[in-house]
Amino acid sequence: MARRVRYTNSGGGGWLKLLAFIAVMLLGLALMLSFILNKLGLATDVASWIERVAVAIALVTPLFLSYYKARSLGTAWFVLWIIATVLVVVFYVLNGVGSILWWKS
Repeated sequence: MARRVRYTNSGGGGWLKLLAFIAVMLLGLALMLSFILNKLGLATDVASWIERVAVAIALVTPLFLSYYKARSLGTAWFVLWIIATVLVVVFYVLNGVGSILWWKS
């Protein structure tokens, strides 16, 4: 009789999978609310806020996953990864603060 092989998709990073799931759910909720509120002619500040949180979670997940790859490639690649990560965080925050403070008028 042939031996049965059981394949599972339960690798490490369970909390990263949870973050990715939450990001997708929040993004779907934000897009639905934005669509409904636009059809009704109402403000979309709530949907915009939910979408911003979902995108932030969606950005954090690959940053954590890429950390391990960058560490395994050596010091030069790890330094480049740190620079890219800082750029992502800084410009995401500046984009959010800018839209709240300056471009909201």
